[in-house]
Amino acid sequence: MSKKSSKGILILGMIFLVFSIIFFVNNYIKYNNMVSTTGQLLYYEPVKGVDANSNGSFPVVKFKTRDGQEITFMSNVGEGPQIGNRMWMYFKAKNPAVKVRYNPNNPKDAEIDSFLDLYFGPILLLFFSVVFILYYFAPNYKSRK
Repeated sequence: MSKKSSKGILILGMIFLVFSIIFFVNNYIKYNNMVSTTGQLLYYEPVKGVDANSNGSFPVVKFKTRDGQEITFMSNVGEGPQIGNRMWMYFKAKNPAVKVRYNPNNPKDAEIDSFLDLYFGPILLLFFSVVFILYYFAPNYKSRK
């Protein structure tokens, strides 16, 4: 591997690392400014993808805000391949009652209160940054011996 391409791998790893930190901080701030409540899982909405193999389903949840406004939303975490901005993750509620977090200034900005919603994106970027950074340092480590 040439020095230029290996430096490119390191730079890409560092960029992923910076974006994972920014993504985590933004999600953490958003999460802490949201209000927690309990919602009811209504059903799973089937969503068609670009081809027959990319279909998925996403939970539709209903909840009431503190002031009694009833909100229904479709979660970003579902099952099936990636569809639009939806994440490709497995989610099934065993209990129709689910924890929900929503923005008190805009209750339609709501999500199921789950580890995946908060940390999946940053962890995925962090994983790739570590892989690229280790890929850069591994050959250099072997050559030092």
